[in-house]
Amino acid sequence: ALLCSEGGGIWNAGTLTLARTTVSASSAHFGGGIANRQGSVTLVDSSVSSSLATGCRGAGAVVCSGGGGIWNSATLTMSNSTVSGNTADWGAGIYSRGVPTLTECTISGNSAGFDGGGLLNFETLIVIDSTVADNTAGQSGGGIANQAGTLEVTGSTVSGNTAAAAGGGIYNPPGAAADLSNTTVSGNEGDRGGAMYTGGSLLLRSSTIAQNDAPTARAIFDPGTPDAGPRTITNTLIDGDCAGTPFDSGGHNIESPGNTCGFDQDTDQPAGGELSLGPLEDNGGPTETHALLNGSPAIDSIPDADCLDGAGEPLTTDQRGVGRPQGPACDAGAFELEAASVSVTGTVIYAGSGTPAENATVSVMGTPIRAVTDATGEFTLDV
Repeated sequence: ALLCSEGGGIWNAGTLTLARTTVSASSAHFGGGIANRQGSVTLVDSSVSSSLATGCRGAGAVVCSGGGGIWNSATLTMSNSTVSGNTADWGAGIYSRGVPTLTECTISGNSAGFDGGGLLNFETLIVIDSTVADNTAGQSGGGIANQAGTLEVTGSTVSGNTAAAAGGGIYNPPGAAADLSNTTVSGNEGDRGGAMYTGGSLLLRSSTIAQNDAPTARAIFDPGTPDAGPRTITNTLIDGDCAGTPFDSGGHNIESPGNTCGFDQDTDQPAGGELSLGPLEDNGGPTETHALLNGSPAIDSIPDADCLDGAGEPLTTDQRGVGRPQGPACDAGAFELEAASVSVTGTVIYAGSGTPAENATVSVMGTPIRAVTDATGEFTLDV
């Protein structure tokens, strides 16, 4: 019999809530920090760090240790929490065969010998307003390896991850499904697919893929799996190149510098020229983004009727939570450039007498912008 230890710091099979708690420097074969076996774990304002899961292997390494930070086979809910600096054979940050939901979390600096530097998923993984950064994998999926499950990423950033093989940022092989919206994938490195390797189904909407690197496909690599399911990109900015099988376009995509991703709709801009993106940095909101600079072809490129989420409803915010649209139309990618605000001040006086005009209404022609003067005739308009 093969005996493997679980839960170096905490083992759970019931209902557990950790608030403002640190689990650190623990080790086990599965779940160096925490192992959740058929239970429910909730982490709030907590951290799991510097823990280790290695050493338990079956014949031919069929069974290998996983979940340096957390090993999960049931329900895991995390908010405003961090999993960092953990090490494992598989899924160094979190290894999951259950249903984890991460909201405003950071998964960073974890290292896997095989797949899933930050996260390894076999069931359903939901990532919201979170950061997956600076993780490494000895094989595939430096940031996230979505081995056989469903991955949903919204309002998040996957950046600075590295995989020795496929999918520096995200690995989504045949049989898996990934859905990304209002998300930035930036600065990742891999051998095939710097940002992403996908042989499974892919829905990519209103996202920014930028500054990734790989010998083959700096942006996205698709090996052309038969009957993979939908493989559609919509309203997205891609800086870099794709390789393998071209994708289906939902329209309003911009690729630079070449024309490699299969963007063939009239509203697409393949070989769209300089994207004019700022660096990946804090532009407000819970995660870092690439701001659109003046002159970017992404600005006001999507009519309101096509500025939609995955359910076909109006997409009302960008990755940061800033309202869409800010101008006459929505911007492509994860970032919506905010309209400039100008304050205009002045004084209204009566002609001839020079007396200040109190309670006079000042307006900007053709707009609903109004201001009323005070007792000294002064007003301020925010235009």
